[in-house]
Amino acid sequence: MPRAAVDEPGVVTTYIHGRPERAVRRRRRSAIVLTVVLLAATLVGLHLADATDAASAQSPTAAPVLDEDPALAGVDDELARRFTAAQAAAADDGVVLTLTSGRRTAKEQRALVEAAEKKYGSKAEAHRWVLPARSSAHVKGLALDVGPTSGALWLGEHGLAYGLCRTYANEVWHFEKLPGDRDECAPMHPDSSSGW
Repeated sequence: MPRAAVDEPGVVTTYIHGRPERAVRRRRRSAIVLTVVLLAATLVGLHLADATDAASAQSPTAAPVLDEDPALAGVDDELARRFTAAQAAAADDGVVLTLTSGRRTAKEQRALVEAAEKKYGSKAEAHRWVLPARSSAHVKGLALDVGPTSGALWLGEHGLAYGLCRTYANEVWHFEKLPGDRDECAPMHPDSSSGW
């Protein structure tokens, strides 16, 4: 039950569970904001994965063989090997894990930037979702986007065991390889805007 205390003449502080009411309200607001941000990131990931989900529905039991996947062309060999191992493990768990994007040319990356700017209506918002060609790991062949959403979530949970790390908090589908000298993934960036 809340209790009240007089801190100064005329000032009453209400305590809930031993904390000032203001602190409790502030924590609740922070928790609500965090929940909304996480929900928004998940919904964006679901929206962007819709096309991948539709493609997977056409062939739900057959995960693509990476050697035959044109999206794998130009991807770092070790990254491809790690993804192949993760894809096989996901299939063993009954999860479809597909490659939706691998290496991109600088021209393709610039086109993605332009498309994002049109979609979001501002450069600042677009930069949260796509990097310039000069700093994109996709252009260097060092990043993979995966799908469908269930596969991306599986990889997010199990990726470290295969040397794959999710890089951006707002992109459940983007993975890069764990550097050889590390045994833990680096903390995720909130989004890609820091790479501009």
